[in-house]
Amino acid sequence: MIDIQIFMCCHKGYEVVPPLCQPIQCGAALNPSAEGTLQDNTGDNISEKNLEYCELTAHYFTWKNVIADYYGFCHYRRFFCADESVKPPYLALKSFPDSRLLGDESYWRRVIPEYELIVPQSEDMGLPAREHYCTSKHHYSEDLELFLKVLSQKAPHLSETADKYLSQSRQYFCNMFIMDRIHFSEYCGILFPVLDEFD
Repeated sequence: MIDIQIFMCCHKGYEVVPPLCQPIQCGAALNPSAEGTLQDNTGDNISEKNLEYCELTAHYFTWKNVIADYYGFCHYRRFFCADESVKPPYLALKSFPDSRLLGDESYWRRVIPEYELIVPQSEDMGLPAREHYCTSKHHYSEDLELFLKVLSQKAPHLSETADKYLSQSRQYFCNMFIMDRIHFSEYCGILFPVLDEFD
């Protein structure tokens, strides 16, 4: 059977655990342990960086400590939706009127292996991604420029793609994805060295 590991990033209590998901406490090094929840502060980890990295501390923990065929991440109140009529195709609700929207294990075991990568559909924000980031509260244009500078040094083959993405208006939110082992390893192998140099 294909090993699919999907982690539901949490920093406080939760009501719903979707099919195939395991709750993981982000920033467990900084907060009291949540009973019955995997902690991101064991093994090779950056849990203490949670205030800066948010749910990426769980991504790092998974990259370094979990072996699977597919990896995925959602949040304690943002989930992938199995109902294609829901737009966007993830839910960001405090409570769920119908848990069938989340699908069941057999649905996800059938769908996931069909793709290398699953993400929420992009949303058109009506302005370029760079402008949207730089004009949002608590975002700083100098941070974005420094990140892009480090990215061009560490992964120059991605510079053109980054510029193209930042110039258009469709964006992908929530740090949610499901991807195969090859792409997850490549993604983390670029992301975390760039963030480390940025720090």
